[in-house]
Amino acid sequence: MSDLIVFPGSPWPDGHAIAELEWTARLEPETGLWFDLHLVSDCYPDVDDPEDEDEDADEGPDAWNEPFVWANYHRCTLSSTFWDHSGFLAATASSPLNTARPMEFTVDDYKGPDDEPDTDEDMAFGIYLLGHDNAAHHRIRLTPVTPTAVALEWRGRIALRYVNSTAPFIHEFHATAARVPLTRITHPAALTAAEAEALLATVVQNPEDLAPLLRALETGAH
Repeated sequence: MSDLIVFPGSPWPDGHAIAELEWTARLEPETGLWFDLHLVSDCYPDVDDPEDEDEDADEGPDAWNEPFVWANYHRCTLSSTFWDHSGFLAATASSPLNTARPMEFTVDDYKGPDDEPDTDEDMAFGIYLLGHDNAAHHRIRLTPVTPTAVALEWRGRIALRYVNSTAPFIHEFHATAARVPLTRITHPAALTAAEAEALLATVVQNPEDLAPLLRALETGAH
């Protein structure tokens, strides 16, 4: 079965195949190990133009149910790297991570609108779905299948804020993938390779598995 992202209640209940999926990590000396995810769906299926197209259909409350509205935006991008969002802190020196065991994370689980950050860029992930919307309330489970690859289960909620900046997080997504490799762990260029390995050993319990993935971060890169 293909890796999928599903949007319950949308015109396609069986979901969409995932066209791109990348898992990367960053070592930041002041905080710890951060994880990033980048996901792009296949294009939504072609739909016929409605006979009496409503130019304001994408602003109505039923946009989630309208295939033609989805078709205007082609595909979904859900990512912490595409728009330079923060990703999420996965491990610290006081709470080191064992990537050889199942890992579960709760990310951006806001208690209400007053708990949200001042700018969208401060959220862990950005999403382009029916325009540039917001994603939060993430539940991410990574189950090891090799020392450096995991099966992914990722659930979250979506607020359709492209045309309504106060829309609530009432819609859902659910992404699953059978095998997602960790492609790299970047670290500041100011750190030597030995310093980066030493830092990694403070935030993960199995640094020998991950050390081969360490790469110096290019100046100006995320």
